[in-house]
Amino acid sequence: MTINPNQTTAKQFIEAVGRPPENDDLERCNCIRAGTLGHMQCGWDEISNLPWFMAPATRMTDERRDYLLEQGRNI
Repeated sequence: MTINPNQTTAKQFIEAVGRPPENDDLERCNCIRAGTLGHMQCGWDEISNLPWFMAPATRMTDERRDYLLEQGRNI
C-alpha cells in the first residue's frame, strides 16, 4: 500500500505503522509544508512507506536521492 501525500487517514496509518496515530501524527503526515525548513520530518516517505518521522535511516541510493529531489527536500 502506498499512501498519497497529504491524504493519510487513520486507517492507512494503522495499516502501515501498526498502531493508531497519536497526538499530531496525522497532521505531520499530511503537512502541506513537508520537506521545507522546520518541516523536514513531515510528510510520507513512499520508499519506506512510513511517515518521515518514523522512516529508518537508510543508505543513500540513487532511487532515494531522486525521490528526495522530486519532493523538493534538501539532501
